[in-house]
Amino acid sequence: MDVIRRFSLDDLPLEMVALFEGVDAASVEDSLGECDVVSLAAGELLLAPGQENAHLYVVVKGGLRVHLKLSRNKVLAILGPGECVGEMSVLENLEPSALVRAEQDSELLVIPRDILWSLIGKSHDVAINLLTVMCSRLRRTNHTVSREIENCRQFKQASRIDALTGLYNRRWLRESFERLLERQNRAGGKLAVLMTDVDHFKQVNDVHGHLSGDRVLNEIGTALLARLRPSDLAVRYGGEEILVILPDMGKTEALEVAERLRLGIKDMRFTALSGEVFSLTASFGVAESAGGETCDQLLHRADAALYRAKRRRDCVCD
Repeated sequence: MDVIRRFSLDDLPLEMVALFEGVDAASVEDSLGECDVVSLAAGELLLAPGQENAHLYVVVKGGLRVHLKLSRNKVLAILGPGECVGEMSVLENLEPSALVRAEQDSELLVIPRDILWSLIGKSHDVAINLLTVMCSRLRRTNHTVSREIENCRQFKQASRIDALTGLYNRRWLRESFERLLERQNRAGGKLAVLMTDVDHFKQVNDVHGHLSGDRVLNEIGTALLARLRPSDLAVRYGGEEILVILPDMGKTEALEVAERLRLGIKDMRFTALSGEVFSLTASFGVAESAGGETCDQLLHRADAALYRAKRRRDCVCD
């Protein structure tokens, strides 16, 4: 960054500068005449966290790019002629909170802290304009933060949902099931699980293709969710295996739920990509949680029950 001249009103009409909108030029000309104009090469760093700043910068020519320290490619704002940057760190006497680089070869008016405070003291309009600039920037920041929070929420949700079936995935199971089971045990409540597996699913892939198999899993996942309570939780356990967690439910009721789901799958009709219509069956294993039992122990018992059901096919075992 090189000083190239002193600022004059010929460099940039004041009506183009948000900070000086409505300000009488004669009232600020002398103060601004003490300020330098500097050149900044494209890509050159102007402000950064960890570096002190005692100046407000106004873009005379070119433009500046503002982005977060940890996200250089995430541009928060592009500032053009008449716009300013650095006011927050100057007024707070703190380090900048974002990175600012030249978007292209640029010229900047440099207003030192003491001159800025002098301008604020001389002109109510300058003070009001500065507040307006800061409010606008705060609103933009709030919007950006809100958008990032929503993106994080969606990413977190997506990381726990199986994209094919819309059910929870194994990651969710690892993170959440242990806590759910512990909470149920502390409350002295019941909890049952169903483990289901589509019978002869490999034949679907072999005969109709994997895309048809994917469609089957998607439709079964949707059908299961439609037949469960809002409090019930369905997890794609692996391949064509699905785990259903039934809070506040004992084995007797869980067996009835499993039978209802079994019949529902048996009544479904699936259409292959070729147009051929076919049906399928599913086997279910049921287990009820015993006090003090771990998730792995409970799932092992449900898996053993499913194994017994798979030997017969299209049935429910406990």
